[in-house]
Amino acid sequence: MFFPPTRLKRCPYCNENLKKNIYCRAQDEYDGFGENLSPMEYRNICGEELRETERKILENYADGSVFEIGCGQFHRTEQFYLEKNIQFYGIDPLIQIVHGGKYADRTLIGIFPKDFIPENYNYLSLTHFFGGILNGAICKGFQDQFWMGLELLGQNCKSIAFDSLIHFPEVNFDYVKDEQGQIIQAFHTAPPQYFPSEKELQKRFKDHNFQVIETIDDAMPMAHRRIFIIQYQLK
Repeated sequence: MFFPPTRLKRCPYCNENLKKNIYCRAQDEYDGFGENLSPMEYRNICGEELRETERKILENYADGSVFEIGCGQFHRTEQFYLEKNIQFYGIDPLIQIVHGGKYADRTLIGIFPKDFIPENYNYLSLTHFFGGILNGAICKGFQDQFWMGLELLGQNCKSIAFDSLIHFPEVNFDYVKDEQGQIIQAFHTAPPQYFPSEKELQKRFKDHNFQVIETIDDAMPMAHRRIFIIQYQLK
């Protein structure tokens, strides 16, 4: 896999030398991709509408305040929230995207979980991050931080929903059989991302005290994705 020249010398998540760590180099490319997007490009990549699977999850699990990780401008979810009179908040590191929308006052500019403070929010009915946000945690250190943040968040949130692609045409990745995931550039217009294997996710769920409540499969034009709904279980 080819990576362009790195922007930094060391990974901001784990302090590894970017030139010597393929995961950190891919992380640098992923982060740089987002930082260079205009609001119009961002919306084109994300799409304008909720998919039916996503709407189903919001209808079934969003019965109170909702938090979005990687919320951007809330442009795909705002109509649902407003129609259902749901309080919504989010976190996103892309300041140019957030300030290009209508809900900067509801959005924390920052990186989850480093900049997220659960105590600042009342009990949440649902936290969700669709569109491959989980797959944007590529650096191994950042992956660990992300899941530790989810465990902390889960103690103040009834349900958490996220997605991950589990099958790609013409890519040698077996979600069920492989021990570990892979760095994959799923689409030619997208940066590299990390797609965990089923065994990896099962270990994460166990290590961070999550129970899988429901999964929903969603056949997309260029790949197959699975949405997971998990809940934190007290020890």
